Amino acid sequence: MHNCFVMKFKTISMLLLAGLLASCGDDEPTPGGGTAIQVKMEEDRTVLIGADNGKVYNMKDGSVYVTLPGCTEITDMTMHGEDYYVTGKTTDELMTYWMNGQTKHLDNNQGYTACISRSYDNLFVVGVANDGLWSVYKNNNNTNISANGTAMDIAANADDYYAIGNGPSSGMILSSQNVPQAVKVGQYYTAIDVAALSGAVSYYISGYNKTVVNGAEIYTPCFWVKERQLSLPVNFSDKEVNQNIYKSGKALSISHKGTDIYIAGYRNDGTNLVPTVWATSSSNDTDDTKAYWKADGNVDAEATKTLVYGSDVYVMTVEHNRDTNAYCTRIWMNHELKGTVNGIVGVGFVVI
Repeated sequence: MHNCFVMKFKTISMLLLAGLLASCGDDEPTPGGGTAIQVKMEEDRTVLIGADNGKVYNMKDGSVYVTLPGCTEITDMTMHGEDYYVTGKTTDELMTYWMNGQTKHLDNNQGYTACISRSYDNLFVVGVANDGLWSVYKNNNNTNISANGTAMDIAANADDYYAIGNGPSSGMILSSQNVPQAVKVGQYYTAIDVAALSGAVSYYISGYNKTVVNGAEIYTPCFWVKERQLSLPVNFSDKEVNQNIYKSGKALSISHKGTDIYIAGYRNDGTNLVPTVWATSSSNDTDDTKAYWKADGNVDAEATKTLVYGSDVYVMTVEHNRDTNAYCTRIWMNHELKGTVNGIVGVGFVVI
């Protein structure tokens, strides 16, 4: 699964990094008949959380797994088998990513790396220059295909990739084998996932649209299958629908397993942000919406990342207590809480 630009959490509402989703099936086949990546049993897995302080944490005990050399802020994570990859900002402002904690420099351009994805033997990294222009690197080489605006996410499929961003080229979708083209599918984009089903490649995008009602900004969570837009419900139980409890929401992350699509985000009840995962399908319009956790008191929380590992669906939530200004990051598997790391804002996670 895969999962880019970091947005700081505010006092009232938590904003997040929308990063790359790294998804994998039961086994990932390799072109040419290579060795498939085996899915580990749950007890053999390690879940790593990347935080906005430049450190990677082990979910199991909350300890620091690695402090990335020179990293001041992590922006995204992805994995491939037992290897994990991290992008971020550095003290020397060079284009850098980290593989298994080891520093890898791309070139001497000034800026930072925003998001990353690997498929088979190909690694794709989005680097954002200090002038705001972002470029795609394939296997450490600049493809010389660039775009203006905010780089949000990249998803790889074999030797090709799709990338999205917001800004002057809002809705930019790039393919490494074609001339770059801007495809505007909505107002705001947060993440992208690519599915290769029955030989055909589809891309899924999460995001939201904004309207202003009586001076208040209302957000409608959405996802797109290519250019086809589908809105997600903010009130889905009978009680919520009848009382119109939730006013708006945002879709922040997207992943898939076969034709099943999982979208993480939040809904806003006017007081708190409630982390939510929408489960739907690209083959029909049915959906199953779940609130992953509802805070008591003056607390905001968001489901910021979703990731499919084998047959298991993982979700990361980030919680902010507005009274104490304390943060914590939680990891869930199949709707069951698996671990909490206190005192950090997670911006990505991997399962290795």
